[in-house]
Amino acid sequence: MLTIQAKIIQRLNSLFVENEWITERCYLRRLVDNQPFVSANIIVTLEHCRLQDDTLLQNLILARNGLKRYQKDHLTYHWPFKGGKSRMPNALLLGRLDALAISPDADCSCLQQIALQEHEMIPKVAEELVFYRVDNRRFRLPEFQAVLPKANGSYLTWFPPKSQCHNKKLETIDVAVDANILWFLGKFGMLDLPGCTETVNFLRAILKTDLICTAPFKLSQYYPYPAIILYLISRAIVWGNLSLLQDKRARILSLANTIKPGSFLDHLALAAVGCLWNDTTLMDKYRFRYDVREMRKSPFYVLPIIAAPVQYWAPLENIARQGWTHMKFVSEAFQLALMLWLLQEQPDLLIV
Repeated sequence: MLTIQAKIIQRLNSLFVENEWITERCYLRRLVDNQPFVSANIIVTLEHCRLQDDTLLQNLILARNGLKRYQKDHLTYHWPFKGGKSRMPNALLLGRLDALAISPDADCSCLQQIALQEHEMIPKVAEELVFYRVDNRRFRLPEFQAVLPKANGSYLTWFPPKSQCHNKKLETIDVAVDANILWFLGKFGMLDLPGCTETVNFLRAILKTDLICTAPFKLSQYYPYPAIILYLISRAIVWGNLSLLQDKRARILSLANTIKPGSFLDHLALAAVGCLWNDTTLMDKYRFRYDVREMRKSPFYVLPIIAAPVQYWAPLENIARQGWTHMKFVSEAFQLALMLWLLQEQPDLLIV
């Protein structure tokens, strides 16, 4: 009879298709929509596991190679290239328009390099980060984010063409994306990069407030889930060796203890916060079962359908933060990888 860990590994291998793990896009219907971002998250999570399964180890090698299809030079795009543009696969008519082909972003580019560690590319990504910052000159924040504390100088989410970057172009920040950026900087010893101190101060200021729990969309259009935001921040601090934020442990655990999980992934994320900070109380509170059906209902991140309009008209924030306006991205494989790491760290987390 297979152990739970063996079942997880078997399922992870079954979800590996054409050099990446399956991701599903959910809005009106459910479609396969694989992402470099998700594969990179799975790779870096599995790197923290003790792996002995030959198939899974081989799939990790293939997955790293598969990430390359999304990369041009040092920049990583969200979707594969078609006609020179990064477009949503199997999209409806509007999704195929050139105007909706999205730019590379800091999140994908940083996580890709954490997974690949291409040392000739890492300084180039860092150079982009320095350019794409809140400066009230090239860029400004939309009204619904302009009120956020200590945001000036921090890193932006997107890398639009530099020819467009002038006259206070509207761009957004995302506290979860900033956590992944800081993980990248911490991993590669670049915490002295311009913008790093400002971004650390931004996260510190946010953690002093209750905004992660009360207004997650304002902080993170793409991860508007308090449990996942706290997990990504905790992961960045612990795995990125971010000594400048280590003192926020108590505050993060305090916030995590107030959150009621809204999905199975929320539950795993809160257990992971406890595990990262070695807090037995939180780990005991969020012990979990192995439940594939619940995993398939649990989004990792979202794409707000009105992400662009809300930047220009702040009242739309109330609509944009509603779940029915979100295209949701679900990765059973990421949840399995996270569960595998958790069970290797703390086997007692499983409810049998």
